[in-house]
Amino acid sequence: MYNSYVVNIGFPTAMGLPFQFSYKKTNLISVGGEMKLKTHPNVADVNEHQVPVPNSANVTVEAQLLYAGKAQSKISFITPYNQQRYIAGTNRYMQVNIPIKAAADIDVQNNQVAFKLEPLNKNKEEKLLIATQHPYTTIQNILNLIPAEKEQNTKDINVRKTKEWTETYGEHSTGVAMKVHYNGEGKAIDLSTVYKSMQDHDLTTALILSANNNAEIYRHRFIVSYDAQRSSAKAIRFYASYRDNEQNRLRNSNNNNNDSNNSNNGPLEARASSAIPSSASRNGAEKRQEELLHKASSGIKDAAASVVEIMAEFEGNNNAQYVATAALSRSPADKNSKFLFFYHASPAQSSKFEVSILLKHL
Repeated sequence: MYNSYVVNIGFPTAMGLPFQFSYKKTNLISVGGEMKLKTHPNVADVNEHQVPVPNSANVTVEAQLLYAGKAQSKISFITPYNQQRYIAGTNRYMQVNIPIKAAADIDVQNNQVAFKLEPLNKNKEEKLLIATQHPYTTIQNILNLIPAEKEQNTKDINVRKTKEWTETYGEHSTGVAMKVHYNGEGKAIDLSTVYKSMQDHDLTTALILSANNNAEIYRHRFIVSYDAQRSSAKAIRFYASYRDNEQNRLRNSNNNNNDSNNSNNGPLEARASSAIPSSASRNGAEKRQEELLHKASSGIKDAAASVVEIMAEFEGNNNAQYVATAALSRSPADKNSKFLFFYHASPAQSSKFEVSILLKHL
């Protein structure tokens, strides 16, 4: 725990009453758990002359990560004749709690990374995020050591009618149900303010200006929780990989089965005009990346092509999968270039859909 900011300013007013402004921000960071690391070759096998550089690594972590921050600000003036302090203040509090079990496989040679994430307590509801703000006024005796917001004279500052709602997100799309609860006096952006700002600015600037114009201090409480009972997915897997056509050439040169390589060229050429690969599954990741590399580099002299892929799988009663693959090809000897993008979504309880983009610069 530490204080990141502490500010106290005092000066007399025209009425002769002492005025004071104070601001204090306190942070708490807690990390507890266990981590294991395995590498190949083993970095523990060292000698006096050489330290091996690992080609792959496996990391497993079980951890409870906690961050909490509290900001307290007050303005007040003091009446010395009766030792009273008249205070208007606000307390902001934020807590982030991540109880997680994770495993990572890192393949340096093949530019591949795989993660598996699981909640530490699969059958328990966990509050992951809490954000609150509490503006108040109070009268306090300057000799009283009780925190100002806990005084019996403390009153909440209300600016409008309180709204309260609870919604669950992610249950149908990923199988991971996140419950969001809100209680407060916040309001949506005023559309008339946005329209007025758009007369002199573009849409993005108008939205920013209207949001800043409506900035105010109001009471609210915002909570995001992991809903274990409504979550069908109990584990999440992430995959990320990068490769280029130079790596493909090296792999093909190491493959002595030339007939199988030639047989694959037919369907690749047949689909070269589209950004849709033949497979969107995890098992077909290598073939999918090869196809997009081939499509990106085809028709471009001495093309330097690369492909990046990110995949997320949600494992449970109803598996969900999301894949995004992008390929780019350029050449110093050819003015042509290509960009291909493929996105596939297979939600847990909704219909599948795909998006593909093929851009050519001639």
